[in-house]
Amino acid sequence: MNFVLLLRQRQIGFVLNLSIFTSLTVEPVFYVNLFLDISRYLYLFIFNLRILIYVKQNY
Repeated sequence: MNFVLLLRQRQIGFVLNLSIFTSLTVEPVFYVNLFLDISRYLYLFIFNLRILIYVKQNY
């Protein structure tokens, strides 16, 4: 269970780095989309972290 969550977080981090790289090479208009992506991934990361803590406390 923990392994799956960690793997998911790695994927999110990879996608985040990819989006930062592409937005830097393209025009500044994409910074708005980047900000939305970051907030979305941050929410997912915090949500996964909360599940991870919950699982660790119960088992």
